[in-house]
Amino acid sequence: MKRSLKLRIMLLTAALMLLGQNVFARNGIYVTVDGGSARQTGLPNAAAVGANSTSSKPAPNSSRFGVGYNHDLFPYLGIGLDIGYGHYGEEIYHYPTNETEVRSSTLEFLMLLQYHFTQFDLFGKAGGLRQTVHITGFDAQPNQTQIAPLYAIGIALPSNQHLAVIFTYAHISSHKKITTFSETQNKSPTVNACLVGLRYTF
Repeated sequence: MKRSLKLRIMLLTAALMLLGQNVFARNGIYVTVDGGSARQTGLPNAAAVGANSTSSKPAPNSSRFGVGYNHDLFPYLGIGLDIGYGHYGEEIYHYPTNETEVRSSTLEFLMLLQYHFTQFDLFGKAGGLRQTVHITGFDAQPNQTQIAPLYAIGIALPSNQHLAVIFTYAHISSHKKITTFSETQNKSPTVNACLVGLRYTF
């Protein structure tokens, strides 16, 4: 029974290695450009700040630029570092004659793990970031920056050794409810983003 289990594990490992032979996989420095849609949650409700209603700016309302390095430990498995700068979401508070806009910008420092399949890469990113909340308009506040974790998962569809189309879901985790705009001095909103972009590897 133990010998059969070992054999199955060996066969599964061999199959994954074969599936992971992506002919387009490449070590080296890369850059990414992404755009898409994001939503900020945990912000004050309209009544708490005297607004009539709230809305979200339609997509595309987010963008990100990144630079990183991937190193393949094996033909099917790579690790690396990804540094990015992003703008995520825009929530709008509507008053009788004015508006307040809330946006988040980030400076991200992430670890990268990716698995190379034959036709695509599956990747995950995790790390920390500096999240700056920009509140402009009627209830304008000084910009405030907090440290928060970010987790992301996505796929890359390579067209050749250099260029790939990438699809990413990213989550900036705060889990702190903000009840007034002044609380952004020590709290930041949670962000969920869906992005589409390009990755170019040198």
